[in-house]
Amino acid sequence: MWTANATHQLDLWITTIPKEESLSSLFYPILMKNYVDVIGHPNPLPHFASGFWQSKNRYRSQQEFLDVAKGYYDRQIPVSVIVIDFYHWTELGDWKFNSTCWPDIQQMMNQLQSYGMKLMISIWPHVAENSENFITMKTEGLLTHDANGSAIVTSDNLHIPDQFNPVTRYFIWNKVKTNYFDYGIKIYWLDADEPEKSQPELQWWYDRHDVEIAMVWAREHQRTFWDGLREKKEEEIIMLSRQAWIGSHRMNVAVWSGDIDSSWEELLKQIKVAQNVALSGIYWWTTDIGGYRHADLDDNQFQELILRWFQFGAFCPLFRLHGERYPPLPNNECGFSGGHNEVWLFNYSRQIIDIIKLRESLRDYVEYHLNISHENGTPILRPMFYDFNNDIECYNSEDQYMFGSDYLVAPIYIYQATSRSVYLPAIDKQNSVWQHYYTKRIYDGGQRYNISTTLNDFPLFVKIASNDIEILVY
Repeated sequence: MWTANATHQLDLWITTIPKEESLSSLFYPILMKNYVDVIGHPNPLPHFASGFWQSKNRYRSQQEFLDVAKGYYDRQIPVSVIVIDFYHWTELGDWKFNSTCWPDIQQMMNQLQSYGMKLMISIWPHVAENSENFITMKTEGLLTHDANGSAIVTSDNLHIPDQFNPVTRYFIWNKVKTNYFDYGIKIYWLDADEPEKSQPELQWWYDRHDVEIAMVWAREHQRTFWDGLREKKEEEIIMLSRQAWIGSHRMNVAVWSGDIDSSWEELLKQIKVAQNVALSGIYWWTTDIGGYRHADLDDNQFQELILRWFQFGAFCPLFRLHGERYPPLPNNECGFSGGHNEVWLFNYSRQIIDIIKLRESLRDYVEYHLNISHENGTPILRPMFYDFNNDIECYNSEDQYMFGSDYLVAPIYIYQATSRSVYLPAIDKQNSVWQHYYTKRIYDGGQRYNISTTLNDFPLFVKIASNDIEILVY
């Protein structure tokens, strides 16, 4: 149920399949193509974004951060994007590095470039009253305000920019351009952009009331960076947001599922969320591998959980590690940091690194299928019924999914599991069968199997032609 408490217009758009088609045909791709034909087609994913993203809460200093980047490079673990999280600034709303802890940005960028890594930087929208930009933004009316025009302050003395005001967007982009973009930092993580800490029903945005337009704030915030990057003639654009909207893909917005728990129950939930997000027209999606909250590095369950989450994460559109780990590192002059989140320090590091290398080998496949999304709206990650809509069992198998046209993924989401039930649908294409990626065993479709698993593998199946296969069918 969608509601609008205040609006000048409410649109309802309905689509269906052509009358010459039938429910026995593959109709979900038709519906998704209809959707993008109206909303706008997603753009092709930049090549650098298809690999592994390394992140944690948080790297406190330039040296600490570069030591991690070098650790990956020296161990020959491929990293495409490495992330600097929040509080790398002095005050919220400065939109620049704290020079004490991050003293030489150009040297840092040169070193990352030598490793073949791109940098993504966290940008929060809030403005603290002791930020160097606060007085200017308040004086020029660039902050959200109440009905009387007075600036609204949150409980912790923060202000939210009025992103509906084009002058606000221009002001913020100029700060970002000077302090990040001009150093070659062109990937932005737009965290807390609902916006967090807002004052519902009290705020006015560019002389329009919160109830009417507040949910569109994230779009205008994202427009700040899209317009700025396009003005600089950038072509390979991706920004990561905690808020997405219908058509957000037109501005190359990716979305992640927020600060989720580190638990087996949450892993199963994310497997289902991923499929629902895809059918909602969100093409670039990711999750915090391992979950974000309550992850205890000393807990054997978590060590196994993060391995299983990596197996799932490698078969998501974006492959990104992030989280707050416990116990934390000791505070220092540059603030706090969670425990380690580097893959070679996990108990099952060998298996995790193997998964990273598997994803690396699939990057052409990932980009090919995201180009199909660009052409006709079919998401790379989708429920099995998208491809097998005549098979009722595919509608009931919510804990497994298709990744492109060739891979069927059935993640493990139970601690110490030694097997799980997997349904393999019948393949219409003649002489095609399912092959277990790890064991190479061949399976006929149209049946449910109990598939054994170890910590070195998981139920991953590839659709292949059966010609000349000499392995016995299971």
